[in-house]
Amino acid sequence: MKRTVLILAVLTLTISGCGGDSGTSPQTGGDTQLAADTIGAGGGTLVADEFELTVPAGAFDSDAELTLYESSDDHGFGTSCVSRFFRLEGLPETFDDALTVRIGYEGTLSGSTYVAVGEEAAFYDESGEASDDFLYHFHLATESSGYLEASIPPRASAARNAAPGLRAASETEDVFAAVSGVGINKSSAHFRIRYPLSVFAHVDDVVNYLEAAHDMVVSIGMGYAGMPWSWPATVVITEFIGKSPTRYHASSRGLHIGVKTSVLTEINLPEVRRWLGNNMVLSAMSIPNTAEYFGADNIAWNIAVMSYMQELWADPGGYTGPTGLVGNESYTMQGLPIGIPEASRVPYGYGWSPVVKHLAGLYGNTLIGDVYKVTQTTDKNPVKVLFEKIPDPAYNWWPQFVDKFVTGQYYGVEGSVLLSHVASGDKYTIDSATDTLTTFYGDLPQVSARMYRVYLDYALISENASLELSLTATDVNEDYYTLIVYKTRDGVLELVGSGNPVTVNGLKDLTVAGYDIVPVAVVSYNDEPYLDDVSTALRCRVTSPPPYNWAFISFNSVNAHFVDSYDNDWWDNTWGGMWEGTGSWNGNKFNASWTNREIPSGGTTSGSLTITIDPETRDVTSFRARRTWLSIGFTFVDSIVGGNVPFDYQTAGHRLCQTVGTGACSSASVYAYKRVRDETGVWIEVDNFNCQPATYLTMSFWYEAVD
Repeated sequence: MKRTVLILAVLTLTISGCGGDSGTSPQTGGDTQLAADTIGAGGGTLVADEFELTVPAGAFDSDAELTLYESSDDHGFGTSCVSRFFRLEGLPETFDDALTVRIGYEGTLSGSTYVAVGEEAAFYDESGEASDDFLYHFHLATESSGYLEASIPPRASAARNAAPGLRAASETEDVFAAVSGVGINKSSAHFRIRYPLSVFAHVDDVVNYLEAAHDMVVSIGMGYAGMPWSWPATVVITEFIGKSPTRYHASSRGLHIGVKTSVLTEINLPEVRRWLGNNMVLSAMSIPNTAEYFGADNIAWNIAVMSYMQELWADPGGYTGPTGLVGNESYTMQGLPIGIPEASRVPYGYGWSPVVKHLAGLYGNTLIGDVYKVTQTTDKNPVKVLFEKIPDPAYNWWPQFVDKFVTGQYYGVEGSVLLSHVASGDKYTIDSATDTLTTFYGDLPQVSARMYRVYLDYALISENASLELSLTATDVNEDYYTLIVYKTRDGVLELVGSGNPVTVNGLKDLTVAGYDIVPVAVVSYNDEPYLDDVSTALRCRVTSPPPYNWAFISFNSVNAHFVDSYDNDWWDNTWGGMWEGTGSWNGNKFNASWTNREIPSGGTTSGSLTITIDPETRDVTSFRARRTWLSIGFTFVDSIVGGNVPFDYQTAGHRLCQTVGTGACSSASVYAYKRVRDETGVWIEVDNFNCQPATYLTMSFWYEAVD
C-alpha cells in the first residue's frame, strides 16, 4: 500500500516559527516536493536539504518509491517548532529494521529532544464518532552538528488498527518531526505522558484521572486482558482541532490518548476527567475481536454503559446526569436497544443510561464487566448476555426502575419532560357525565413502558366517583405486564398505586385540586430475539358508587354533670352518646329516622338525625339528633345539636368529619340526657357538660347495601 509519512520539524517551547522557504520545487497539495528515490532490500538513503532518512539493508522487503515534501502544516505544535516539517510518501506499512532520521534545526534546544513520528489515524470521542488526525510517537534524539538524529524502531505488524471497529484514517499518512521541550516525561504505572511546560501544573491531574479510570474499568471486570497493546499507554498533551477535549486511538502499536493543551485549566478539570474516563471505557470496549462491535445493538449498549459511567468519573457534588440524556429521555422507556434503526442508536444509548445505573445499583458494577467478558470473546448480542447475567426476571426489576425514573429519582428527570412526550392518541379527557369509558390500544416493545394521561376536567363529577384502570396483553403471561398509576399537577408525578387492576378513588377531590391521572403501562416481557411487540389494551372506566345511606353521630368522653330526683349531683368524665340510622340525601342534607329498632344490649330505640354539609368543603355545617331508648323498665332520652365539624378524610364508601378535645364543645352547642325509671318515675339527667382533651365529636357516613 502506498504510504505517506510526515516528518515533523524539531519542536521546542522556546523557539517560534515552523516550516521553511518553500522554494520553487514542484507542489503537491500545497506542500513542496524536496526529493524522490527508490530504496529496496539493499537499503539506501533519501537526502534533501536538512533531512536524511537512512534505510539499512534488509529493512525493506521490496522496492519502495519514496517522495519527500516540506509540509505547510505545523500539526498543532505551534511555537514548539524548531525545524521544518516534512512529509514522506511511500514508506512501507512494515519494515524489519530500525530506520535513522536526521533533521536540521535552528535555535537553542530545551529539555529533552525527540523526533516525533506521526501516523494518520482515526480518533474517537465519547459518542463513538471518529475524526482523522495525526497520532504521534516520540523517539529520543541526539544532537550532532546542527542535526537531531533519532532511531525509528521496526514495524512488525501491518495492522494499523488491530482493535475491532477502530478503522484506519481515510488516508494513510505518517508524520515525522523533531521536537524539543514538548516531550517532557511524566510516568505512572500505566501511562507515559508527554506535555508542554505550559500545562505542567495539571499533568498530575491527568495522570491521576487516567489511573483511576484504568482501575475502575478493571474493577468492574471489563479489563484489558485482550488488548492488542502493552502498557504503558502514550498520552500526548498538545493542541488539535476538534470539539472533544480528549481523544483516544487503539492499535497494535499501543493505546494513545490525546489531551488538548487549551482545556487543561482549573475550571475545565472536571470535564477533562470525564472525557479521560470515557476514553478508557471506550478503549476497553474496543478490545473484542468481532465485527459485531459496531453493530446497531452494540453501539446503543456501549453508549448506555459509557454514559452511565460518566458518574463514576465525576465529582459527586457537582454531577447532575449524563450529558447525552438531556433531550433523549423518551428513549428510556421505548424498549430494548436492539433491532433499532441506525438513526436511533445513539439516542437509545443515551436514553438507556439510567437503566444501566439501575441495574448496577441492584447487582453491582461487575454486571457490566460480566457482559463484556462474553461479548469480547463471542458474537453474542449484549442485550441477550445482559438477560443471561441478571439473576432475576425482568418483572422484578423493570417496573421498579420505571417508577424511580418517572418520579425523578434517576438524574432528576422531570415529570413535565416525560409528559410532553405523551402522544395525542394516548390522552383522554373527562369533562362531562358521559365520559365514563375508553380503551387505549397499543403495541409495546419488549421491556418498555408507555405513559398515558387522563385529564380530570368535569367539575360536577360525583363525589364518590372512581377511575378503574385495567391492562390486558395478548399471548403474554400476566406476570410480565402491570400498571403504575400517578396523579400529576404542575408537572410533578405522585404515585397513586400499582398492580393490575388499579382503582383511583376520590376523583372529585382530585378534580377540585387540579390533578390529572397518569397511568403507565409496563411490559417486562422479553424473549429472544427481542423484536416482537406486545399488543396491549388499557381500559379506563369511571364508576360512581351509590351515595352514602347510613350515618352516625358520636359524642364521647364528655365531662357531664348529673342531677337526680333526690337532689343529688355528681360529675362523670366518661359520658357520651351515639345516634345512628339509615336515611337519604335531600340536596346537601342527610335525614335518617328509625322506629323500634332492636339493639344488641336489649330493648328498642327510636329516633332521628339530620346532618347538613357544605358541598365544597364537605364540612358539617349543622346537625341535630334525638333518640329514645326503651329497655328493662327504663326510658332513656338523649339529644344533641350543633355545627361546624370539619371534614377529615374520605375513602370509597366512607367519609369522616370530626373534632376533638375541648374544641368539641364549640361544635356541640346542646347536649341533653335523661333516664326515667318507669315504675317509680325516679330520674337522673345531665344539666351541664364540658369537654376535655379526650372528648371527640364524630360524624361518619357509610354506604351499606340494603336488602
